[in-house]
Amino acid sequence: YDAAAATLRIVFVSGAVYDYKKVPAAIYQDLKTASSKGVHLNTHIKGNYAFKKIKYPICKRKAALIEEIDTQCAFQFSFYRRKTCWHEYFYRVKKNIMKSKQILVAAATILLFACNNQSSGDSVDKADSINAAKSDSSTVRTDSSGTVQPTIKADETTTDFLVKAANGGMAEVKLAELAKDKSGNSAIKEFAGMMITDHGAANEKVKKLAADRNVTLPAEPGADEQKKAADLSKKTGADFDKAYADAMVKGHKDVLDMFKNASAKVTDADVKSFIDNTIPVIEHHLQRIQDIKKSLK
Repeated sequence: YDAAAATLRIVFVSGAVYDYKKVPAAIYQDLKTASSKGVHLNTHIKGNYAFKKIKYPICKRKAALIEEIDTQCAFQFSFYRRKTCWHEYFYRVKKNIMKSKQILVAAATILLFACNNQSSGDSVDKADSINAAKSDSSTVRTDSSGTVQPTIKADETTTDFLVKAANGGMAEVKLAELAKDKSGNSAIKEFAGMMITDHGAANEKVKKLAADRNVTLPAEPGADEQKKAADLSKKTGADFDKAYADAMVKGHKDVLDMFKNASAKVTDADVKSFIDNTIPVIEHHLQRIQDIKKSLK
């Protein structure tokens, strides 16, 4: 954290580096002490502060392919690899050295295919990485048949919101299914059923909005949400009910803040309409689970 510039630099496990601007020192201190850095970042920083991508993620398979391409072309680009992100690396190769556009297209296609087909890692980070590549106009993307695919059709604020909404919605349904199976409390079961119905419907709307804008969503809840579900599944009886109610109160407060922040910043009319129509539903859920929590012994 650069206090003088009020800039917070985040380095993700994927290798991506982002600078968030005009972040108050208090927000940075809260992040340092948060039990889950990822959840705190997604809730209180992403979408709330302007940011700049300093470095895009690079997977091991990409790195290996870059070395192979270097060897085959008899070029050494250690300076570019060290100083720039991978897509800028290829841009400079194209601009300053390579004369054959076919080599560039083939290399970029191979690298994107290699990274997009990784089988491990956080699903949210994967979606963010793919969307970052799509938003880069210098990147050539193809599907499995080799057909060139269009770039993303949403700005960063809208893309970030759709990824967050999908992740949160899937997590709510996952926990609700767990509650219906494990809880013996009729109010908890009723609330869980409402979560499955309402969030299930909202998830489908998010999928449609994302598909229309060529935004990639996480295939499953992120690592932090998966851990919450795993921890909750170990509890039973009244302990489970209390832990589930606590998680729902906190989760809905965080989601409500995220939706309200997005409502003030998203300019896409259809996405903003979805946000504004969903806020009252979230508020209803929060009020209901707060009432249930008070009734638990």
